[in-house]
Amino acid sequence: MYAYRRYVYPPWIDSAQQYGEINGRFNGALTVLDAWGTQIYATHPGRIWMLNDRGPDPDGTIQTDNEERYGIAPNRRVVFVSAGPDQRFGLSEEFNLLDADDSDAAIAKARADNIYSVDVDFPDD
Repeated sequence: MYAYRRYVYPPWIDSAQQYGEINGRFNGALTVLDAWGTQIYATHPGRIWMLNDRGPDPDGTIQTDNEERYGIAPNRRVVFVSAGPDQRFGLSEEFNLLDADDSDAAIAKARADNIYSVDVDFPDD
């Protein structure tokens, strides 16, 4: 006797094909998706700042690469970041074909709908 498994998809997934396309973008590691099918990123604060490190964050930790990309994790707390409905985080590489002025405006617009687990600051660009 064979048992058939019935798959239940989240409400924003319309078909098995769409589910397969979303899952095909990831490497099998633990991945959490937001309601729009975009991976949610975790930004961890850096270690305690020391004299020879690059500039400290306001909470006295070093600034990590992810903090530069997604926003500074305040008060030494992890920040979870969703790209929001436009599915863009507002990273420079998302707009690398635009002129500098257009790129800055596009980055600001893309960041406007991002969703953060706590309020974040962005480093001075």
